[in-house]
Amino acid sequence: MTDRVAIGAESGVIERSWGSVKQTGAMGTSVNIKASFYRDDLNETLFATSLTYSIANSGSERVGARTPSSLQPALFAGQGLGNLPDSIAWLRPIGFVGAAAVEVPMRGSSHSLDYNDGRTVSFPVRDRTPVTLHTGFAVEYSTLYLTDRFVPGQLPPEEPLFQVIPIVEFAFDSPQGEKSRGTANPGLSYIHDEWQVSAEAVMPLSRSAGRGTGFRLQFLMFLDKIVPGFAEPILGH
Repeated sequence: MTDRVAIGAESGVIERSWGSVKQTGAMGTSVNIKASFYRDDLNETLFATSLTYSIANSGSERVGARTPSSLQPALFAGQGLGNLPDSIAWLRPIGFVGAAAVEVPMRGSSHSLDYNDGRTVSFPVRDRTPVTLHTGFAVEYSTLYLTDRFVPGQLPPEEPLFQVIPIVEFAFDSPQGEKSRGTANPGLSYIHDEWQVSAEAVMPLSRSAGRGTGFRLQFLMFLDKIVPGFAEPILGH
């Protein structure tokens, strides 16, 4: 919309498997508005906020994504170290990002399907949908800072710049009245000029988060690079 305010929509597909059961279904669909309220490019500092509306029953019951509508205000922060002096230049590639969001459902319960001990026969269940605090942070190491393309005190002439980024993410869900669930997600991202691919392990930090290590693969496309003018502000600069 503007150079500091954006609108978006999100959906996807979930595939879950346990025992002999494999189920695939749509994630819920949500729409959001996001705005940055403080940005210092040279010191690599950013604060932003967003409001997300999740559309009721837009996901598949088979994978537990048939949930009620919800509102989710969130706060985001990012800090890079690219302006550090030459004496500790090896720390410049490190960056930190963090987020906190409160998900408030519009209804206190939802319907989903459950399976007993890996059996393929399902039965309907009603799940409680409490207010949930979502928090997370990540530490990344941008290889851009190890090349002659980076000049301290100057913005990169182009982004992204074909780089590999090691990253470790930590994500926590804290439903009201229940135990918190957390995962550590180490992985790698490769950023191309027009797309990005990321792979990471999903390692539970507590029994409530699961017992086995999972794997996540993401592929993103930058529409502003593929479709010229797509990301231009509608309401001016």
